[in-house]
Amino acid sequence: MKLERIRLPLGLPEPVTILHVSDTHFCRADARDGQRKIDLAAIRLKYEFGRSMVALDPDEESLKIERRLDELFAYGKANCDLVIHTGDFIDFRSIPNLEAMGEKLRGADAFYTVGSHEFSLYMGEAEENTAYKMQSWEPVSAAAPNPLDFAVRIVKGVRFIGMDNSYYRFTGEQAAALDAELRAVMPTVICVHTPIFEDSLFRRRIADTKLNYTSLVAIPDRYRLHFPEDQAERLKPDAATMEMYRLIVGSPQIKAILAGHLHRFYRNTMPGGAVQICVGAGFLGEAAELTLF
Repeated sequence: MKLERIRLPLGLPEPVTILHVSDTHFCRADARDGQRKIDLAAIRLKYEFGRSMVALDPDEESLKIERRLDELFAYGKANCDLVIHTGDFIDFRSIPNLEAMGEKLRGADAFYTVGSHEFSLYMGEAEENTAYKMQSWEPVSAAAPNPLDFAVRIVKGVRFIGMDNSYYRFTGEQAAALDAELRAVMPTVICVHTPIFEDSLFRRRIADTKLNYTSLVAIPDRYRLHFPEDQAERLKPDAATMEMYRLIVGSPQIKAILAGHLHRFYRNTMPGGAVQICVGAGFLGEAAELTLF
């Protein structure tokens, strides 16, 4: 277990402690899913989710990922007021993956936001669009402990709002729901899977990956000029996404944004002052413990 410990002063009457986990990428499949998914699980575990890109025993690696999550969730239940998982709990949709997701999240009484991998039937098989997502919406919703699109949980006077932005966009309905929710004045933490654009985070991520693009939500046009054409289009924000961005950076009630997706710890300050925390890889036992006080 590797914890980043962060303290955020909000002027609260009593502290609120959060365990933030993301990107656990469970890889399970069995005969109910068919041989193709069994093979996919073995390949992903063998080459993607170890400490290096060397061949590993897939069964042992699956057990390691599960043990790491169990250790994190046990710590969160014992020491924190709330456990939050910001998506990509599973690596692809399968029956045992969704069973594990429901069992683990409900066992930890976790607040959950969905990631893109929850909707993946097979890795890289098709364009990830709304129609593709909706093929998996109902079974993923059934495994989740709270609504996927927009959910609210209040702990010790702090409001946590979870929203789906797994395909790099928000919807007009989500923006309207957030606007309505913010009419009740309360310190607020936004929970999403994919981090929201901010200049310093964008530049750090480009430098870290050595790529000419990076995957954030609400990237302005001028930052996407040199992206590959497919990435520039995939990451282009629509009007609803930009409206959500303006709501988030313009509200003094929003104190923090919790995200995952990048498999590496980042911390940046958004326009308007909210702190965005991108947590590391849950499949490696990485998490963040935040104390709001």
